[in-house]
Amino acid sequence: ISHTTGSGSDRLMMVAVSTRDVAVTGITYNGTPLTLLGSSLNNNNGRGRVYIYYLINPTAVTANVIVTYGSAVTNGTTVGVMTFNGVNQTTPLNTFTKGQGTGTNATLSGIPSNPSQLIFSAISTRNRAVTAFGTDQTQHWNAFPGSKSAGAGSTKWGSTPTSSVAYTTGGNEYAIAAVSI
Repeated sequence: ISHTTGSGSDRLMMVAVSTRDVAVTGITYNGTPLTLLGSSLNNNNGRGRVYIYYLINPTAVTANVIVTYGSAVTNGTTVGVMTFNGVNQTTPLNTFTKGQGTGTNATLSGIPSNPSQLIFSAISTRNRAVTAFGTDQTQHWNAFPGSKSAGAGSTKWGSTPTSSVAYTTGGNEYAIAAVSI
């Protein structure tokens, strides 16, 4: 995926990968490896996975984000990439929060945050598209590549001491993850 990182100061790149049943083994940007922050796996045969990776101070350039998978992708995958400016370069991220479940209302609560932090979240669903985003969430991507897996991502401003994010899906299994920046 081609991505342009601007020249703003104190940059942070965030990448979320949603898959149905294949593991992500690494991500690079312009040849530089990103760090895995965490992943969420739906326990029903791995039907729904979200991986969140990050890179502090990525190079200001247009380059490819390359995702490496543990096996062939046969059920679709969605990748979302965002770069933020003005981020603390020593401790850019709060605590990673994850969840999984089944149903149409996918909510993740207890995300540590405060009003000056932006929450970055992503979801993976099996066989169903994401049809709506929660209150105050800004949609940044939403894809249903084929009939096996969908992925979406959003941001929203945090609240004290914790926040939540929500997605409406067509049902079935999902995995969801978030972190405050």
